[in-house]
Amino acid sequence: MYLLSSLCIIIYGIDVIDSADVITFSATFFNTSTITNDSVTLNVELSNCTIPCSCHVQTNKTGNFEPVKFHSTTSKGYVTINNLQTYTMYSFDLNCSEVIYIKTYTIRTDVSRPSPPNQIHITLIKQRLRLTWTPPKLPNGPIDTYRITVDGNDKKPYLPNTELFYELNEDYIFGVTHTMNVRACNTDSQQRVLCSNARDAESSFVENKTNIDTTVATIDSKSVRSIPFVLMYVIQSVIFTF
Repeated sequence: MYLLSSLCIIIYGIDVIDSADVITFSATFFNTSTITNDSVTLNVELSNCTIPCSCHVQTNKTGNFEPVKFHSTTSKGYVTINNLQTYTMYSFDLNCSEVIYIKTYTIRTDVSRPSPPNQIHITLIKQRLRLTWTPPKLPNGPIDTYRITVDGNDKKPYLPNTELFYELNEDYIFGVTHTMNVRACNTDSQQRVLCSNARDAESSFVENKTNIDTTVATIDSKSVRSIPFVLMYVIQSVIFTF
């Protein structure tokens, strides 16, 4: 005869571990800029991750996966993405082993020094010298200002990026040489002004006035000799009338 017995297992409790989540994923940390013209440092902080945490960042969804370097005893880490293009928009995807959703951060790299303006010309228009140019081939930013120097003196106010000429406000004196240059300038996130090399966009102008137009009023000698006869004819006509 067999006795049936049952086994009863009492479970007093189960620890349910929540999935990890991203607290911060940004390019600024402690109010310090971590964006340069060719790199971005991204800061990551997770919650509920099993230390050491594990995350990777991918650039523009096609780049290599760069591992996030976490501090040994915390869930805070960072990763630096190098070899980026200046003043270019990038997206960064954060993938973590314990995070369900991918986090994306979009940012533009910082500006850098532009190349010099092109096609520098000085022309004389209505007795005024005019300097003209075209934008740089490599602006490396929005070009905040163009800065003009005439004979070693900076001219203010600086010109906006929509103006591509500068005209002297005084008449040109023939025979005098003037040297003018233009610099393209960007201002980076640290408020540093980065300008192109002035000597790469410099030109000089001089013109000698050789042909002087003169107009001389002359009276024909025959006409002068005929004046007395005309007067005599008029006088005789008057006498005859009386």
